[in-house]
Amino acid sequence: MKKSLLFILLVSVMLLTIGCGKDKKEEGYGLTFDGVKIVPGEKIDISKFKKEYEKSEVPDCALGGKGINYTFEELEISTNEEGIVYSIYVIDPNVKTDEGVYLGDEVKTVKEKYGNADLLSGIMTYSRGGVELTFVIDKDKVIGIEYNMIIKE
Repeated sequence: MKKSLLFILLVSVMLLTIGCGKDKKEEGYGLTFDGVKIVPGEKIDISKFKKEYEKSEVPDCALGGKGINYTFEELEISTNEEGIVYSIYVIDPNVKTDEGVYLGDEVKTVKEKYGNADLLSGIMTYSRGGVELTFVIDKDKVIGIEYNMIIKE
């Protein structure tokens, strides 16, 4: 009797946990700036920023319509008209990725924080959750950090 109850309990737990996590979308790489989390592919409420920015509208050649660039002193955010973030480009060496990498850091720091990636033509790329995170490298130092939404055709 005890064996059957134990077996039924184990099977019940297994059935309840099958598929756990499958519906969860892996979170993409993002950046926290001015207290606001920014993730390409997600909508952003630009009014949450306290820092000043310049807004410019540009044609969106990739998807059609209009793109909007928000340029802060430290970084640039590109969105579509609905506020979905396409890209983030870090300008200021005082801005760090959420994992702790700054412009000027060495390649070994990037690998410690993100894992190994091939360095091809001065570029290291990591992908997660629909976001591509690119580090531009020159003389073993990070000289560029860019986040891009992966657009599937």
